[in-house]
Amino acid sequence: MARFRLTEALDPARPVSWRVDAVLAAVVFLLAFALGTAYVATWGGVAMYWQEVFAPAVCVACGMEPANPYFDDVPELSDFLYQRSDTFDCDVLKRPDIRWIPFDPGDRSFEELQASHPLREFPGFIWWQHFHWYLLWTVAQCWRVFGVSWEALWPLFGFFYGLTAVAAYGLFRLAARPALSLAYTLLLVFSPLHLEQLPHLRDYGKAPFFLFALLAAGWLLKRGGGWARVLGVAAATGLLLGVGVGFRQDVTIALVAFAGSVAVFFPEPLRQSWARRAAVAAMCVAVFYAAGHPILSVLARQNNAPHDTLIGFQDYCHQRLGVGNPVYDFGDPFKDEHTRAAIERYAKDFQDSRGPLRHYSAHYDAMGRAYFMEIIRIFPADLVTRAFASVLRVLDELRPRNMLPEGWADSALSPVFQLRATAAQALDWGNRYTAVLAILLLAAMRPSWGFTALCLLYLYAGYPSLRFSTRHVFHLEFLPLWISALGIQCAWYGAWRVARGYTRHDGGNEELARGYARPTTVVWRVALVGLAGVVLTLGPWELLKRYQDGQVRQLLQQYDQAPRDRLVTASVPEPGGHTLIELPGFARRAQLTPEERSLPSNAYVLAIETTPGDAPLTLEFAFGFKDDHYDFTRTVTVPAAETATVYFPVYTTEDNVFLGVRVASRDAQRVGRMAALRDVSQIPILLTAVLPPDWAQSGLYLRFTR
Repeated sequence: MARFRLTEALDPARPVSWRVDAVLAAVVFLLAFALGTAYVATWGGVAMYWQEVFAPAVCVACGMEPANPYFDDVPELSDFLYQRSDTFDCDVLKRPDIRWIPFDPGDRSFEELQASHPLREFPGFIWWQHFHWYLLWTVAQCWRVFGVSWEALWPLFGFFYGLTAVAAYGLFRLAARPALSLAYTLLLVFSPLHLEQLPHLRDYGKAPFFLFALLAAGWLLKRGGGWARVLGVAAATGLLLGVGVGFRQDVTIALVAFAGSVAVFFPEPLRQSWARRAAVAAMCVAVFYAAGHPILSVLARQNNAPHDTLIGFQDYCHQRLGVGNPVYDFGDPFKDEHTRAAIERYAKDFQDSRGPLRHYSAHYDAMGRAYFMEIIRIFPADLVTRAFASVLRVLDELRPRNMLPEGWADSALSPVFQLRATAAQALDWGNRYTAVLAILLLAAMRPSWGFTALCLLYLYAGYPSLRFSTRHVFHLEFLPLWISALGIQCAWYGAWRVARGYTRHDGGNEELARGYARPTTVVWRVALVGLAGVVLTLGPWELLKRYQDGQVRQLLQQYDQAPRDRLVTASVPEPGGHTLIELPGFARRAQLTPEERSLPSNAYVLAIETTPGDAPLTLEFAFGFKDDHYDFTRTVTVPAAETATVYFPVYTTEDNVFLGVRVASRDAQRVGRMAALRDVSQIPILLTAVLPPDWAQSGLYLRFTR
């Protein structure tokens, strides 16, 4: 039997046996499994993956068909799912007096479904259960083996963490030798950023699916292969992603990345490999749809994806992305009900929709898609800018903030995290500039590798711009680490060659050797990929900016030219040196009765004239509300030295009331005439805008703010 040789993992010229990688991958899995399980068991926080709607998983674990009991009939289940108790006794579900909601909602009305579940703010829970069924089923099987308790899920968390670590090791092996790959994998395993996301199972669950799909694409693009190999990898990847879509919908991004990159950049001439390229893409997609059909069939009916995308356009996400425009933004606050109000208003004015819209309904999704397509039509450059900003944030800022994970309780391993922080700081080479160098280095080896790396970077690191937050991007922490590993490996290999005078190479480095043997070839490859990357990136972006500038100018001119009604104001002093400027007539006008809700619009736009001052003017548009979900209060800042007109859309609902505009008392005199646009039914997108006299001279598109 062949022995495990450490020298294989260290010597850049020695071929590596699969046994070396198998042993190291097993070590990585066991270490990550133990660490992840221990962290989830001791971190002391409150996990959130919508445990409240896991009733069907409990039923399956108890040997029953999936269903939803009325929580009023089973308070013990309510206590368990809301984590007021840690365990649940399956015998409770055998009581004959329990009323059941079928897992298939059938013809039940929205009100009937909402009334049967205590999670009133999440009325789409049954649809959520259907397109997360693989997640619920996995949890159910874990409960079936270990008993229905939250502690019984700890091994499941460790299992997912171990899978992510193995996938990361494989990705590092695409760029580096086993020893260096192991070191970088350990940096990821002991990352506070990854560990802190682990308890939130639904969000963390996508990590191994994304990383394994990228590993499969990289492996095929590096090694190629015959029909059996490529079709086997394609089928396995399709199966993996078909299962993964039942954990998180955004796993479909990995399907696009795998099928597209292999079909376009397969490492053989197109004339010889076109059939295999097409077969790989077709096989992956076919197996994906077969494995994910129970999920995809529900997502095709309703999925709430337009809403989830649109809420990512709030100013809250723009601040995280580091983009903005001083003239306009898409609104705030970052609340589901605010986004629903905007969609509902668009639906009434432009889609002839009547009545309130319901989350997780086919009609709501259709209205949301129409609204999003309107944004794409008017603001295409902003979508590209947001994607580029997301790439920059992933490369430059996706670092753990703390040396120790939140709630870490094991003092014995604290020195390990300290060592990890020191090593990560020393090896922190992965940023926007080294990413460019890495792409050019890959292009020097093989141009298709450079183009592939550029496309996958844009797709993987750009898609989180749709709703940018830590829980959507944490799994991409491997990207800057991978770039750093590639740089160190190439430097090590080059130094080793110089020291040894090495001229012959193994098959894996043959292309690299040929490239360095012919400097003119290397220069040609780098120039080709670099120039093409710049042209294909900046050219369309600049054209879209020019197009959008004209579209947004027309939109904002509708604001400036719209007829308006002047509003009566009343200033009310408040404690703390503030003044609330009430708008009595406007407030009455904004509180619609149910009958008035049949009118074309459920929104009004305020127009407020302001004068210059010594400091920026802060306007707080204040709302009263019954529930925090309907607190649409936000602040708008006007630059100090500018005369400006501030436009603010006020969305009306049954559960809030517009109170007025709050300012510091010392700035009250800077607030001039207030008016309301008489008719906004012809304005497709209601922006929050601060328009100085020369606003039309500025570029009307998002810019990077950091």
